[in-house]
Amino acid sequence: MVDSYRLALGDFEIALSFIDNTEYIIVFWFVFFIGTLVALLIILNMVIAVMGTAFTRVAEQEDAEILRAKLALIYDNFHHFPGYIVEEMHNHKYLISVDVDPEIDPIEKESMEKRLGDRIGSLEKNMGLIVESLNRNSLNLDTLYDRLSSNE
Repeated sequence: MVDSYRLALGDFEIALSFIDNTEYIIVFWFVFFIGTLVALLIILNMVIAVMGTAFTRVAEQEDAEILRAKLALIYDNFHHFPGYIVEEMHNHKYLISVDVDPEIDPIEKESMEKRLGDRIGSLEKNMGLIVESLNRNSLNLDTLYDRLSSNE
């Protein structure tokens, strides 16, 4: 086992004398190949972890570069904007871009639910006002009908 481990680490000088004098040559090669395979898997997992970290860092910088490019386009084409937008932009010191994915951010999801609830409440209130208005119109029509009937 020790010789197999040394062989897996690259000490090939012991292999000749060991292979010729052992009766467990199959166990020797089995341990050698398993040790080599495990070492390879561990090294590849470390490489994948390092590359994953680097990829995440590059992806974060990519988003920042895209936003920077958009702001550069806005700045370069500033004179093409309508006057009210230019005036509004002059009143602010910074341009900020915030994008929130409601599937990921629960706060945005809650605020979206609140906005929908507010809209539903607003629609119910408007419908109540319309019903009241229809009732008044119906009452006015009934009153008008009664007056016309009594005048005849």
